[in-house]
Amino acid sequence: MKKKRSQVKPACLDCPYYTVGTINYNSCCPIFSLRYMRKKYNLSLCDSKEKSAFAEQMIKLSQLKWSEITEANRHGLGSEHISQSAITGDKIPRDIIKPDTNLLALRFDAKKAMIGFREKDIFHILWFDRNYTLYKH
Repeated sequence: MKKKRSQVKPACLDCPYYTVGTINYNSCCPIFSLRYMRKKYNLSLCDSKEKSAFAEQMIKLSQLKWSEITEANRHGLGSEHISQSAITGDKIPRDIIKPDTNLLALRFDAKKAMIGFREKDIFHILWFDRNYTLYKH
């Protein structure tokens, strides 16, 4: 009986997942996750204009690399670090957010922020702070 030869996928220079060695996630485009979204600051509480702005912002941010997002203006396409102690509008889910986890704010509708944490190239969105009540600004 003849054994099948395993096919080796060719390396794609633009895709870090096919590279051999260490991946620099700052050179990757972000992937967005709503898996850990909190009920009190949920996307479903946003109005249709805010949801549309969120979708438009996802398209824009998905075209950038993490290095470009971290260098951009915090009130535009950039990010802002948020201290865990600044979160006052909701309880921090300690099963997801550890004391040393860095929180980030990205804007989705003008200065309205979506707050979450970055894990490699994935941004996990926990809160949509549409009324500016989640954290001390």
